[in-house]
Amino acid sequence: MVIQRFFVNPFQEACYVVSQAQGMKAGECLIIDCGAYYLEEEAAISKYIETSGLRPIAHLLTHAHLDHLFGARFVFETWGLRPIVDDADESLFSNVEQQAQMFGLPLMRESLGEHLTLAAIPPFVKVIHTPGHTQGSVCYQLSDAEEGAEVLFSGDTLFQSGVGRTDLPGGNYGQLMQSLGRLMTLHPRTKVLPGHGGQTTIGQEKDENPFF
Repeated sequence: MVIQRFFVNPFQEACYVVSQAQGMKAGECLIIDCGAYYLEEEAAISKYIETSGLRPIAHLLTHAHLDHLFGARFVFETWGLRPIVDDADESLFSNVEQQAQMFGLPLMRESLGEHLTLAAIPPFVKVIHTPGHTQGSVCYQLSDAEEGAEVLFSGDTLFQSGVGRTDLPGGNYGQLMQSLGRLMTLHPRTKVLPGHGGQTTIGQEKDENPFF
């Protein structure tokens, strides 16, 4: 599996471009949580995809906070892909303008307004529902055939030595703890790529994360 990470927007959100995962065809890639806010961030993502000879087939959102979807319009205009997001985050997705106002950030592009449901997820992607940070938070699990391990894109549910905040609209601490319990049943070697910060593993978080 080849994973290219871009830290974008004022929140330093992690956008991922993933190719060569088990089940993917040659040249295909996934875009996960495109939060590109500035034109230079959009250009960097486009350049990587083009020079790598990749063709995006889906744009997956782990949840619908604005820092994870700033780039939804850019992805749609460039590759014709509407973001895939859990219906439980519909209200957040539909009110991205209000989210932007809350943080005093003008939208650099018009919000998209429409999304696809999880039914559009490619069959080789496993969805793990992890409400708590938002009601529609999910994690995406892919298989890395070369390393013989799983890779988890955890959004803002699980971080290296931390977890997502629950004090924003839609957050629920009890739900988050239940969701984390489900993640802790994954194999310890599972690589975790969160929506902010550095990568980790399930085993490392079992040993070091103060929330477990």
